[in-house]
Amino acid sequence: MKPEHIGKYPVLRQIGSGATSKVYLARDPFANRDVAIKVFLFDKHADAQEERMVHKAFVAEASLAGKLNHPHIVDIFDAVVEPDHSYLVMEYVPGTTLEAYSVPERLLPVSKVVEIVFKCIRALEYACRHGI
Repeated sequence: MKPEHIGKYPVLRQIGSGATSKVYLARDPFANRDVAIKVFLFDKHADAQEERMVHKAFVAEASLAGKLNHPHIVDIFDAVVEPDHSYLVMEYVPGTTLEAYSVPERLLPVSKVVEIVFKCIRALEYACRHGI
């Protein structure tokens, strides 16, 4: 079940999920734009010290990532740590995942794969040079 709001952001729908997070499409009422909000699912059985350490690491990583400015890395607009959950508010990039192209009948042309990998490598190299 999707929340109605995450912080000040009205949630439109869930757009992804994984083992450690859920991602929602939401609306930034101040900037009047769609945003992606990644809500982290922390271990509910962690002790207080471990929880503080994880939250501190989350904030440090979000702070570093939020300073990156690269055409192949989504912008991070906000990072919020609250007692019951933490989340990142990021640039929303419409589109689909590459999952549909992972079956033999629908593989992308090699030239497209090379283009995607090249863009990923450039983004990773940039992030690495900036301490991420």
